[in-house]
Amino acid sequence: MTTKRILSLMLIMLLCVVSTWAQVRAGQTKDINITVGGANRFMKVHFPPNLKDNAPLVISMHGVNQSAEYQMNNTNWNNLADQNGFIVVFPQGEGLWWDVSGDKDVNFVKYIINYMSKNYKINKNRVYATGFSLGAMMTYHLITKTAGTFAAYGPVSGVCFDNRKITASRHVPLIHHHGSADDVFKFGGDPGHMAGGYPSITEYVTKWAAWNGCDTSKPVVKKIGGDTKTIWTNREEGIQTVYNVINGAGHWHSDSQWGGINTTNELWAFFKRYSLDNDISFAMSRIVPTSGSTLSEDQTFTVAFSEYIYSKGVSAKLVGNGQTIELANTTNSDKSRSLKLSMPEGASLSTGEYKLNIENVELVEDGRKGAITIDYTAEVVDAISAPKAANEKVSTYSLSGVKDSSAKGIVIVKGNNGPAKKIIK
Repeated sequence: MTTKRILSLMLIMLLCVVSTWAQVRAGQTKDINITVGGANRFMKVHFPPNLKDNAPLVISMHGVNQSAEYQMNNTNWNNLADQNGFIVVFPQGEGLWWDVSGDKDVNFVKYIINYMSKNYKINKNRVYATGFSLGAMMTYHLITKTAGTFAAYGPVSGVCFDNRKITASRHVPLIHHHGSADDVFKFGGDPGHMAGGYPSITEYVTKWAAWNGCDTSKPVVKKIGGDTKTIWTNREEGIQTVYNVINGAGHWHSDSQWGGINTTNELWAFFKRYSLDNDISFAMSRIVPTSGSTLSEDQTFTVAFSEYIYSKGVSAKLVGNGQTIELANTTNSDKSRSLKLSMPEGASLSTGEYKLNIENVELVEDGRKGAITIDYTAEVVDAISAPKAANEKVSTYSLSGVKDSSAKGIVIVKGNNGPAKKIIK
């Protein structure tokens, strides 16, 4: 075999490897047909690379006379799914239309969720609905019909144009996007619409915020580039209604390239905070002691969070080995991403298992409340009695290795004046 031929074969093999790697990295999209109510229904499904069980699911619905493929190509959901490990379904309406008043497409969407659960083991507590234009109206229709099925909803550039009553079986996390220059679902409203009419989009979303139990008298308003984000919060239930106005945008799904609001990114950032089981821990992906944190001379734990919390109301205690040790919350600021929890004077731990119970945790972003438990294994090494001199360090505690609320970590090292030993469990 000639050198030239060998090099050609090597190049072909290399291209095959690169091609395969790219496919894995980019995920995979499948066309799936299912039978619902005797009718053949179609959907495009995008799977992220290295799909794991219990993945979240986003259902993204197209506008009138559009298609599943059109919705997929104009929303950038696939890239976000690849980066964050969730599945996206793009269902297709019969005749490129949605049944926004009856149950036909409600049943279609419910069937999709059960199909994806059975075949791909999705997390049914983390299913989210969004849609554009008529798909947005379908999203609002789903709220009234399936509030207990989806963890959060995200309509884009559409409302119910028939002046229907707002109702649902529960208050729901809701994020609405709309362009200020939209002339299809008109930003200023269309009270004379032949189907019954609708008010301005601002009034429409504000009514939903009020229905969701939010205090509409004191919204938080933020400027993002030239766009505007309005946030209303129901602090009792820890949910929000968010209203993003894309300045100057018409009737389209906006992915800003100029530092403003990116619709798809905003939708996912909002969705991922919510689960039907309201488990606060999934929103705090890093409930761990900070790297290098110590419990030494001042006997203080430092615990970090992925999101800001109201730190002053938090209480904590260590429980284990027949001990219950109340920790003092010595955090300086009212809002923080870390807590300082101090051991009382004279307290000491012994070898064994401990739970650090942190209670009354409240997220600043949405008011959600919960309690967190972090497990530790404590081991005492070279235990000694009281120090012989004021400057003698009796004990040094090192924290590391805790990745989530179910993991084990290192806790204690004791010694004399020499360097502290670190014990990894």
